[in-house]
Amino acid sequence: MKTVFPMIKRILSQSCICFTLLVLALFLIGSAFPGFGNAIEVGSILSIFGFSLLLSCANLILRIKKIPLILRVVLHFVACLIPFYVMFVVIISGRTEAGAILADFLLFLILYALIMGAYLFFRTAFERTMESKGKTYESIYKK
Repeated sequence: MKTVFPMIKRILSQSCICFTLLVLALFLIGSAFPGFGNAIEVGSILSIFGFSLLLSCANLILRIKKIPLILRVVLHFVACLIPFYVMFVVIISGRTEAGAILADFLLFLILYALIMGAYLFFRTAFERTMESKGKTYESIYKK
């Protein structure tokens, strides 16, 4: 039981952060482009929270150290693609045309590659810095 509650706390806190950033981005886009009003409906916001919750669950894959990093990234991509498709393509936009779905998929692929590339770059730089100092990262808050 002790390991379940911290994991639930981590999932909920990550999903709330992701939800806040996504809603803020949608409101900024909605204010910049007046024709983008359908992204600010209540159903869309609830869908975004569902996406954020599923995304934070998918982030647990990245913490499994027994799987090689490249396989973790591929599994995380697939685990993120499914909620993205369901929440944004099916529920929010209701697209059925193959070209539009392919464009959404390519947009997600580009965004995922940029975000994951930045994450891996900074993670590798941090690990190299710690190795050069002869230290390993240990959290002072974990007991």
